[in-house]
Amino acid sequence: MGSVMGAAIAPTSGFAADLPTPAAAPTATVPAAPDWIVTVGGELRIGPKWAGAPDGTFRLTGGPLFSIRKVGTPPEYFGPRDSFGFTILDLGQIKIGPAVQIDWPRRASSDTALNGLGDVDFAVQAGPFAEYWPVQWLRLRSEVRQGIGGETGVTGDLFCPHASRWRSGGMSPH
Repeated sequence: MGSVMGAAIAPTSGFAADLPTPAAAPTATVPAAPDWIVTVGGELRIGPKWAGAPDGTFRLTGGPLFSIRKVGTPPEYFGPRDSFGFTILDLGQIKIGPAVQIDWPRRASSDTALNGLGDVDFAVQAGPFAEYWPVQWLRLRSEVRQGIGGETGVTGDLFCPHASRWRSGGMSPH
């Protein structure tokens, strides 16, 4: 009986010897560092109720804030008159990209000063922007936008807002 048990166990132990040995426990892996930083937010502004509104006629408007940048680069400067946009072509001192602005509707019934002018529906203005940084603390920006929807004109903006921080390092020059 002992030889039958031995014969039954022997092939099993011989088979077990042919199995691959278990691999060493995996080492802890470090997750890959992200290549991009995406920032999403919103902003509220208080401004004239409509273009050309008299002093003291204000409204609250909102819009998106969105930023995509490579890790290790400072956030892009965003001025109060800038349309929503982001840089597609970065040539150092010159940056080019799309610009989008929302024009909220205007109802003639919202103020007696608008009687007889009619309503203006919601519109989106879209086009390119270009900005030039001649020195680290000064930015020149231009936008040309085509209206779609409630207005269909072309709007061009050229402005020179003083950047309140150093472009390359996020430091204030003051």
